[in-house]
Amino acid sequence: MTETGAEIVLNKLKTKGLMISRVPEPTRTEFIEFAEAEFAGDYGMTIKQLMYCRELFSFVLGNFDLKLDKIIHILESKDSGEKNPEKKVREIKFLSGRKVNIEQEEK
Repeated sequence: MTETGAEIVLNKLKTKGLMISRVPEPTRTEFIEFAEAEFAGDYGMTIKQLMYCRELFSFVLGNFDLKLDKIIHILESKDSGEKNPEKKVREIKFLSGRKVNIEQEEK
């Protein structure tokens, strides 16, 4: 008995639980090698780790932007002679639900 294309896909979904298509072959190979080396082939934990790294990268990049804005503001305030800038609190919420408050000076 031969399986149709739909049956093959359904069987893969039942055994794997997740199917991602249209991934370039080098990226797919790199992902599989990473999963095998770091997580004993557990793709779920590999995706979780990649999402955590993305969250961390976004946090670092966001802080970098805030620090750069602060430096620009300090330089501009020195030129204009401004002394007491107002501070604004910015809240960042991560996918995990954790919240971080960061003080940012008003321009």
